[in-house]
Amino acid sequence: MKRSLVILVTVLAACGGGATPSATSPTGSHGPSPTGTSPKAYVAAVCGAVLGWVDSVNALSGSLPAQLSSAHSAKKTKRIFTDYLHRVVQDTDAMVAQAKAAGAPAVANGQDVHRKLTETLDTIRTSFAEAEAKGKKLSTNDPVALAKGIEQVERDLSSELLGVEDILAFSDSADLALAAGSEPSCQKPG
Repeated sequence: MKRSLVILVTVLAACGGGATPSATSPTGSHGPSPTGTSPKAYVAAVCGAVLGWVDSVNALSGSLPAQLSSAHSAKKTKRIFTDYLHRVVQDTDAMVAQAKAAGAPAVANGQDVHRKLTETLDTIRTSFAEAEAKGKKLSTNDPVALAKGIEQVERDLSSELLGVEDILAFSDSADLALAAGSEPSCQKPG
């Protein structure tokens, strides 16, 4: 699980620090100004939610190997694994809710940017919920089969989360990419 979570954490930590904007800024446009959450407040809310979630997942995944290795039965191993996935789903629900609560940013195409972001976060949540459901279905009759099942759940989860960094880099909006580049909550740790 550690390998897939490292991939996930790396992907999600790309919340905006150093993003290269691909859209042009609406600053010089004629017409009404976009309404919604300011770019700075939006990226702070989204990055804060995502990086807070990353920290939580890191803490949970950091203790998982020791917990799994201390299990003395297949049933206990399965319970530890499914409890872990359940906690990650709960934390993911909270992260998604926080990001959605930010509302659409006040930038050109802000509604679309927010919709894409929330769809991606919903996909992450669904991936973890499906992993939890698969984990609950694993048989405890054969410890080797259980270990292989856990590995398969990890692989499935990892492959479903590829490409997320494109959305979380705020590359659809120069204003958001700029705000993320200077927002402390969007900077990669370390």
